[in-house]
Amino acid sequence: MVGQLLKITSIPIKLEYNSEPAKFETRNKPLLPFAQVQTTPPEQKIYTENTTVNIDTYQARKSLGYMSVFDSEKMAAQRGKQQVLEATADAAREGWQLSKGFKDGVTIAQVIGQKMLQQPDMVMRFLPQGGAELSWNPAVCDLNHKMGDVNYQWERPYVEMQYVPSKFSIEVVQRPSVEIEYVGDPMYVPPSSNPNYEAPLQ
Repeated sequence: MVGQLLKITSIPIKLEYNSEPAKFETRNKPLLPFAQVQTTPPEQKIYTENTTVNIDTYQARKSLGYMSVFDSEKMAAQRGKQQVLEATADAAREGWQLSKGFKDGVTIAQVIGQKMLQQPDMVMRFLPQGGAELSWNPAVCDLNHKMGDVNYQWERPYVEMQYVPSKFSIEVVQRPSVEIEYVGDPMYVPPSSNPNYEAPLQ
């Protein structure tokens, strides 16, 4: 069973909003002016989408024997073909040895005994052999800002006036990111090849 080997941490975007309301200033006014004011507040629409990470570990699972039906049938066919070729080569080699052995005085038992003493080749592999294929889609942040509106009507039009519109600002304090940490340990085959291997007590 393959455990969790990757620790993935997604850090979302962090935004800081600053807004200042609209101001209305008057200058040189001998009397307090009177006005009818209608205001429409500003609108801010934000659409955000977090970062998505795609992880494909098929090659690593394939090296451990967990594969699709198509790859399993393909590998079985290749293995069968290789075994037929090896069996044909062995039969031809044994026939040549027996035909030659009859001339040199070698018996069939000696040829078979020599074959039984042959040692199979050993290969050391580290599993899994394949890594994980990572792909990701960046985060999305769409902003749609609608300015506010102020309608006013003065009873004293002679008074000097100054209108300061509202302000709205956005600051990205923290950008989105993805942290990927490998938390697994290598697998040793056989287990005794591990530098920290401890033999079980008999």
